[in-house]
Amino acid sequence: MRRAAAGWSLALGGRWYLLARDVDRDDWRTFRVDRVQAVTGGGRRFRPRELPDADAAAYVRRGVAGGASRHRVVVRVRAPASQVGRVIGGWGRTEVIDADSCLLRMDDVALDWATMLLGVVGAPFTVVDPPELVDQVRVIAEVLARAAAAGPPATTGTSRGGSVTEDPRSGGPRGNH
Repeated sequence: MRRAAAGWSLALGGRWYLLARDVDRDDWRTFRVDRVQAVTGGGRRFRPRELPDADAAAYVRRGVAGGASRHRVVVRVRAPASQVGRVIGGWGRTEVIDADSCLLRMDDVALDWATMLLGVVGAPFTVVDPPELVDQVRVIAEVLARAAAAGPPATTGTSRGGSVTEDPRSGGPRGNH
């Protein structure tokens, strides 16, 4: 059990996080809200402390991604900025190029995470920077292509069974086959 003084709550990547001061460790910690089991009041007021970073979201984003190598990613996406922004959420920011395309910027992100997010956007894109992202996209594309080739043949207009639901234990999708 941890004793913490709340600082900020924020949503990143489809999850809610609490950035709080761990009272016993005298340090800032990030807690996933869906993993909190019990909350009790301490009965005392606490003095708000200065956050460990001027940008609470950037601090939590760095902590959530762990020790992976971090990059500044810039990608041109062939989709409206509003559509891309809804998918990316707090993991990046969009800049309108025209009605049908935008520039997506993700700061301090691991390349595998950026690749996954771009896949979820589901729109054609061109990597502007860093060049290493192209290699990461190729690796993931090959893995997905092999899995698609090994799977059952696609059919037109029907599902091959199975659905995806949220797994309450992990907070992620779970397939039912």
